[in-house]
Amino acid sequence: MDKRKLKTLQKNIGYRFKNKDLLIQALTHPSYLQGTNENQKHNQRLEFLGDAVLGMIVADELFKIFPDQREGFLTKARAYICHGKGLTKLAKQMELDDYLLLGKGEQKAKTKSRSQMLGDSLEAIIGAVYMDGGYKPVHKLVLNWLSNEIQNLDIDTVSINYKGELQEWSQSHFADNLFSYSLLEESGPDHAKQFTVAVLLKDQEIARATGYSKKEAEALAAKQTLRELKKKSVKELSTLAN
Repeated sequence: MDKRKLKTLQKNIGYRFKNKDLLIQALTHPSYLQGTNENQKHNQRLEFLGDAVLGMIVADELFKIFPDQREGFLTKARAYICHGKGLTKLAKQMELDDYLLLGKGEQKAKTKSRSQMLGDSLEAIIGAVYMDGGYKPVHKLVLNWLSNEIQNLDIDTVSINYKGELQEWSQSHFADNLFSYSLLEESGPDHAKQFTVAVLLKDQEIARATGYSKKEAEALAAKQTLRELKKKSVKELSTLAN
């Protein structure tokens, strides 16, 4: 990537990297390096780090702004702010799509899949900024991006329908909803029962989760499934569906 493009992107992001290689790595999807000897130089490790850093910054800000709200609300609010759709919107404002390094198959990905890549890459950029400059600059940067959304958070809208998200994902990638839910176990006394639910794709378990109601367990299992699907390549997804 030439210096002019990198300079423009850094202006869009609002941060100037000392180590430009970190920014390039944050933009590199695993598919771009398939078949090479540089498989560890893609953005998934930075995405993992950026997700944690983003969550910490948003949690800290929510804790200060909503002193009377309980842990359950704060957890949902953090998920709402850090959710992929919000990150995708930010990434589009930065025109990040023009800078992603993708394999040929991923370049032709459907809109839904590309949106996911944008959100993932923005998380990777957050991780890259943290590695490049430490906590102070990444904290400032994230709040520049998100402070208005956090300040103006509508309490009544703080909820994410993970089962709906998974259904949309399936219909986008497989043209049908191929996922189902299976109750694996009920445990505990009647007043504090726990339910373990698995998400299945054509009888193959993708993820499982435990909750204090069947509905909660299904939602958590759907959330974990979405995380697992993010790690898979187009080829792996096609194999799962067939």
